[in-house]
Amino acid sequence: MVLGSSSDVDQAYAEIVVVRHGETSWNAERKIQLNDAGRQQAVRVAERLSKEPKISYVYSSDLKRAFETA
Repeated sequence: MVLGSSSDVDQAYAEIVVVRHGETSWNAERKIQLNDAGRQQAVRVAERLSKEPKISYVYSSDLKRAFETA
């Protein structure tokens, strides 16, 4: 379910959003860093999440591809 705004959510409610790292070239090139599509995916998710009124915490793996996406 996608909510239109945070006013739709009871303040005692905690929302957890899980975002997987963007696309890599692993299958084609055996590289695990983000490729151009993965970087664009990260930009799009950042644009979407920037509209959230308050994000309390961001947790990320220490892998470069995850950190780039976060």
